[in-house]
Amino acid sequence: MTDRIELFYKKGSAKAKNDTENKIREDVLVFLENELPSEYATDEKWRNLYTNFHETLRTLYPSDYVRVKIVKKGGRKFNYDFDVIYLDSNNTKVHSIKLEFKHNSCKLEKIPQILSLMDNVGLIDAPSYSEHYYTLYLDAYLAEIEYTGEKPTLEEYISLVSGIVPEKHPMFMFMRASKANTAVKESIHTYLNTYVSKFKVDEFTKKLVESQANKYFLLWDLSKFHIDTLSVEELTIKDVLLKPTKKQTNTIVARSTTSEYHLLLRWSNRNGILNPAWKIHITRKSGK
Repeated sequence: MTDRIELFYKKGSAKAKNDTENKIREDVLVFLENELPSEYATDEKWRNLYTNFHETLRTLYPSDYVRVKIVKKGGRKFNYDFDVIYLDSNNTKVHSIKLEFKHNSCKLEKIPQILSLMDNVGLIDAPSYSEHYYTLYLDAYLAEIEYTGEKPTLEEYISLVSGIVPEKHPMFMFMRASKANTAVKESIHTYLNTYVSKFKVDEFTKKLVESQANKYFLLWDLSKFHIDTLSVEELTIKDVLLKPTKKQTNTIVARSTTSEYHLLLRWSNRNGILNPAWKIHITRKSGK
């Protein structure tokens, strides 16, 4: 455990290691619910992390309590990383908060992604992008890579493509071993241009409020913690527009009164193969 402290004082390694390193950091924060053992207390980096962590938690509940319990959540089921439970001298809960940890940042705008939603969650009042891709682009790609094996039905495809395991169908395995799909950018561009007017503002607001309201973001900037939150007003979408740039033609911008949410439609597991999803980034009009 002692060497894991170094992960808090560097930006991060290669992309392939991000998940593993983040899980280690989260485990360290759970470990910090207790007093530091003597072998850690003499280390300046451990002391700084521990002290800063508990001072930050106290700002979120300044009333009397004796200790905290950190319960790890996370995964697809939860939209936050920890339940922080404040306990009194009788070990009775007096307060609790939801906490989401972000590494190497002091503000939400610096985080590449605050939320990811599968493309078939119903943000657009039209066939999903997965169906659009299956119907108009998949056959041409399979012919290009000379795949002659079994092709899933549309229903099977929609079920499988949202996953991350290519072994569930031989077609995905063949695609994974073949060259990149050159039609992906075109498929996303045509989909967004065709259906941006059918973007469901109220549905996106609902998803944002359900996943982002009533929690605190715990932001670590490699030396100290910061806290950020998103109000219901900031999460309430007023309008949307398609905002392509020379480098990106796959982004819808949804605007609240104070912020913009950039919804970047992309494939999470190899272009044109598995898990198309909306990668969502926030920018604030005047900072916070």
